Amino acid sequence: MNNVMINTIEKVGKALNESKIRWAIGGSVLLQAAGFAVEPNDLDIIFETRDAEEALEVFEAIGAKHASDPSYHYQSYSFTEMMVGSVEVDLMAGLKIIKDRTPYQYPFDETTPIDLRVIGDVTVPFMSLDDWLVLYFLMPGKVWKAKLIADQFKKTGATHPGRIDQLIHLMGIDLEKAEAIRELLK
Repeated sequence: MNNVMINTIEKVGKALNESKIRWAIGGSVLLQAAGFAVEPNDLDIIFETRDAEEALEVFEAIGAKHASDPSYHYQSYSFTEMMVGSVEVDLMAGLKIIKDRTPYQYPFDETTPIDLRVIGDVTVPFMSLDDWLVLYFLMPGKVWKAKLIADQFKKTGATHPGRIDQLIHLMGIDLEKAEAIRELLK
């Protein structure tokens, strides 16, 4: 991770940890922190839906809103792009992904597995790779990232055994897609 991203994560982490909002980092920053050779374009942060407004208030104090174009493939309860210094930060609450005209709601709540890491002098919650394998499978143009995670799991095992099947159930993923996700792991 480069110094600009580390400094941004520290700043964001301090502000969010003080607010007591439930949050976690996902996306390419998660992959990079887990040792994958990817270069993040932005910082993806997921919140519980009930914390969306408070999270936005926290970010308005440390960054500025960044114009974004709506996407048919994402119909989240709340999605805001912010700039914190030179880093784009995507704030998502109630993440919903549309694949093949079907909406899939990601259930981020107190039962979601979180892995804590220390970045600089701040303890930061990261989402699980298991969750992002499923999310990347559903996202347009991101199946290759799901395959990266799956290839790692073939060597090391899942980080949270049973979580992928749990998400398939919780998100109501149809049998065809569920089998395709499981096939990645074979």
